Amino acid sequence: MLNTAEGGVDVQLGDDEVNDVTADGGALLYTNECFDGPIVVTYAGGRTVKLAVPICPGQELVVTDEGVELVEAESTT
Repeated sequence: MLNTAEGGVDVQLGDDEVNDVTADGGALLYTNECFDGPIVVTYAGGRTVKLAVPICPGQELVVTDEGVELVEAESTT
């Protein structure tokens, strides 16, 4: 997860716990399995964005001030 938004966000992946991601921060998910949707991102101001899709290894959740999207993660090899 990568948060380039001006403020922090809370991210919930399906039924899993909420993850706090600071402004200009990120989080790694250590798993080989997909997280079922929905993906719910709540901005510091209270706005909520919901994606009704799973997130899987090789994908990155990118949060900006304008919205949320899933992109293919860049390889480090």
